[in-house]
Amino acid sequence: MASIAMAARALILAVAVAGNLLERPSSPFHDVSATWQETLDAALARTGPLSAGDVERYFVDGFLKVEGVLDGAMLAELRGDVDAKQTEFARSLLAEGRLNGTIDAWAAIPWDEKLLRMQDAQLGVPADADGKLAIHPAWNLRGKMPSHDETEVPWHQDNSYWEPRLWSQQIFTAWVPLVDATPANGCMEYIRGSHKKGQTVTHTCCLGNTWYTETSLADVAAQLGLPDAADRATLVPARAGDVIFFGPTMVHRSIKNSGSTIRWSADLRWHQVGGPGAPPPPERAGGDELDFFYGLKNSLVIAEPGATVAPGSPAMDAWASIDRSEVQEAGLNTKAAAIDLDPIVTGPWMDIWNITHRNRHVDRYVASLPAAVRAAVDGARTDL
Repeated sequence: MASIAMAARALILAVAVAGNLLERPSSPFHDVSATWQETLDAALARTGPLSAGDVERYFVDGFLKVEGVLDGAMLAELRGDVDAKQTEFARSLLAEGRLNGTIDAWAAIPWDEKLLRMQDAQLGVPADADGKLAIHPAWNLRGKMPSHDETEVPWHQDNSYWEPRLWSQQIFTAWVPLVDATPANGCMEYIRGSHKKGQTVTHTCCLGNTWYTETSLADVAAQLGLPDAADRATLVPARAGDVIFFGPTMVHRSIKNSGSTIRWSADLRWHQVGGPGAPPPPERAGGDELDFFYGLKNSLVIAEPGATVAPGSPAMDAWASIDRSEVQEAGLNTKAAAIDLDPIVTGPWMDIWNITHRNRHVDRYVASLPAAVRAAVDGARTDL
């Protein structure tokens, strides 16, 4: 796995130029435009739970909020999963002596307060022509902490985290708030119509003390032909159980949590099997039509004619048991094996964009690069 990712990194160009610590070579994929956003008529011809007005709004604005998708029972089940994961986290902290109290005491704390208390104490895409639909390995559970820079996500397109060969694919996101998301606690914000050109704009890495890619409203305006990009910015509050759908070229962010409680959400992704993207690179032996994450973890077909993959099935459980964060760090050879609760995040998107800022996440990434590249970057340090 690591050798595959390292072979792909041979494209890295180590030059220290004004404003950049690490400059990337251009790629022919950077000029590829998506066309899925031009298929409104085909989408209107399909039947489903959305109204024609909903479908048209998605294609015009680039995002769609659908209210009340998840009922009370489903929300309770999701919140129970979050609670169990936090209790497991507390158990690890207790075992390492980094948290006081007992596991029973921590298990009794309400699900939406547990992580905050720990901090206080210690720290519908259509199927393909064959009727197949796959779930993408990049799914996330997010706890946006109050007044916390590392959970304030900047303007970006999801394509900035995918390989450029897939930028013409519609990797479709469903963003699900598990509590009410408001402007006060950090709801989502979108640049209406920023998907229409189908292009992926310039991003840089990495914002502040984070691992996030970032684009600017100036680049959005210039590269997408939207001089009024700032005026198009639209906050989208959502209640627990609503779902916001959007595509990979939609420029969006989640704003700062200025409240006193955690804003919990999940985001999931789907895509066609196959589709318009280029095949995996030759060095990825055995790469196939489900290789949608740098050859590190394949997508999983969850629906095809006459069959679906149900939650709790052996296929779903086996797929979900592969920790995407671990394989992406193993692929870059950046995992700190001695640290079980490692707060540093690296990922293969760092190989794509110009590195313009140093922080602990970037430092670990840079440490994994060939010696000559490290020397060039270290020689250009201006902000350490």
